[in-house]
Amino acid sequence: QSDLSTTFLRIGDVLTRQGKLSEAFEAYQRCYAIRKSLVERDSANSIWQNDLSASLSKLGDALEAQGKHEEAVKIYYDSLEIRNLLAYQNPSNAILQSGIAINLEKVGDVLMAENKTPQALGIYQQTLAIRRTLAEKDSSNAGWKRGLCSSLEKMGDALTKLGSIDEAQEVYGEALEIRKTLAVRDTSN
Repeated sequence: QSDLSTTFLRIGDVLTRQGKLSEAFEAYQRCYAIRKSLVERDSANSIWQNDLSASLSKLGDALEAQGKHEEAVKIYYDSLEIRNLLAYQNPSNAILQSGIAINLEKVGDVLMAENKTPQALGIYQQTLAIRRTLAEKDSSNAGWKRGLCSSLEKMGDALTKLGSIDEAQEVYGEALEIRKTLAVRDTSN
């Protein structure tokens, strides 16, 4: 069943790339239904719970791509609820923490698209806190640093839109310094 759900997820990804958003949504729904039934059979299985959260996130992405912002936010929060529970059960798991940041960032992006910039900024601040912690705990992890830059840049975008130009310049500057360091470490990038 788990493998079947993954196939539906991949089909949804292909359909999304082809611009067939309603068909992609249907594939993601099938993936979600299977993963939900797996979790119902064994709610202690954290891998299945994480997979369920990922399928919800894909459903949210499909809704967002169709312009269904409110529905997407609700789905993202459903996914976030699962990720928060998993992270609470395993607070040292950096991948789970990163998943929370990704879900939060998606919520912030939807809020920005809806011109709810103050709310988006609040979400981006939460995302930044998580990603800053990840980058500080493992300073050699370039992925965590790129995630931190993404959060800083999204905060800068929100601050700019709110007219807080000096604050925006400060966070953009921090992102720039990190990106310069990353570019020096990996000249093929």
